[in-house]
Amino acid sequence: MDRFIGSLGRIVILFCAHFADGNQLFREPNYIFRKTAVNSFQQQNRSSYFGYTVNLRVSGVFIGAPRAQSQLESQRNIHEPGAVYKCSYTSTSDCWPFHLDKEGNTHVEKYDGYIRSERKDYRMLGAAMDGLTADGNFFVACAPKAIGELNEQYHLHGVCYVIGDTRTTNVTESPHKIKPFMLNRMQVYKISDRKIRYFYMLGEMGFNVHVTDDGKELIIGAPGVLDWTGTVIRYRQNNDHDRMAWKNVHVVADSHETTVPNPTRLRTLSEFSYFGYAVNSGRFLMNRKILYVASAPRAKTGLGQVLIFDYIEQSSYSEIGIR
Repeated sequence: MDRFIGSLGRIVILFCAHFADGNQLFREPNYIFRKTAVNSFQQQNRSSYFGYTVNLRVSGVFIGAPRAQSQLESQRNIHEPGAVYKCSYTSTSDCWPFHLDKEGNTHVEKYDGYIRSERKDYRMLGAAMDGLTADGNFFVACAPKAIGELNEQYHLHGVCYVIGDTRTTNVTESPHKIKPFMLNRMQVYKISDRKIRYFYMLGEMGFNVHVTDDGKELIIGAPGVLDWTGTVIRYRQNNDHDRMAWKNVHVVADSHETTVPNPTRLRTLSEFSYFGYAVNSGRFLMNRKILYVASAPRAKTGLGQVLIFDYIEQSSYSEIGIR
């Protein structure tokens, strides 16, 4: 069993040894990882939250610091975009930034119905992170407070970055960027002339993230969707091109698909349920199929609720939904 303790910008890893008389925890840490002092363009005036998230891989430990300043010149005017660090078991105990996004804020003049401009200040990259131990499997890190900007309106969309190889000291491939909330007409529901409901606009995708045990899928919590009712997004490789017929399945470059279930179809939830606050998966009650788990801590008038569910075809809506 592994135990992680983050304190004052460092990670201590303690390994629990198994003996005949039970478990014994070593008194001295096997590894201590510290955030390396790097030159950043903005001064780090408060804690970077180094150690907020941790992911063990064969080649090293990945550590999230969602309030870290950036050392990249392209992000010199961005305040606390957050960072992911990679720490080696063998060469040194120092940790270095693992750059999943090297671009600064982007402004797209041409409007095509999608919100493509991005603001990355205080986006909390590394606040959610997951991956299996093998370096050839999915590794994902999210920034739930990433903002999409349109006409000086800020949309709290969130973003996640996925790569398939983490053996090198830095990113050698272009990560897949998961951003399913860009469609402008889906930002709000207009109920009447005086009332609207926020649909994608404050979704906060990436509040939590999980890689399934078979390494083939990601599930991502977005507790802000539809007035904080929340939803759980599925991301996987696209092997069925017929999926493009479903309205809420977004296919990227014919290789990956992102499914965004509409929470209005799930009657057990209401606004401010925060569905997707925590996410996981497993095989339950001798069921060989992987099922999905997500919490809704403010459902049922604040009592909270945890749902075990599957993604199903809802032909009457031309959607993939949750049941």
